Amino acid sequence: MAIILSGLALILYETLAISAIIIPLIVIANFVRRLLSNSGLPSNLPWAGVGPDGGPLSRARANLRSFFGMKGLLDEGYAKVRIATVPTSRRLPAP
Repeated sequence: MAIILSGLALILYETLAISAIIIPLIVIANFVRRLLSNSGLPSNLPWAGVGPDGGPLSRARANLRSFFGMKGLLDEGYAKVRIATVPTSRRLPAP
C-alpha cells in the first residue's frame, strides 16, 4: 500500500512540475502572438502609434504603448485622421 501511495505521489509531483513549466510557456507564447498580431485588420488602415513601415515590431510597440499611453495614441490617431480626411479650410486647431 505504501508503494502505491509513493508512486501516486511521484506521479502527482511530476504532473505538477510539468504543468508549472508548460502553462507559463503557453501564456507567454499567446501574449507574444497577440502583441505582434494585426488582429485581421487591413494593412492600409492607419494605426495610431505605428510607424510608416507598419512592421510587426512597430505594431508591438503601439500595442505596449496602449497599456500606458492611451491618451497620446488617441491624440495621434485623431491628428492622422484629421489631416487625411478634413480639407485644410475646415480643420479645427489640434487639441
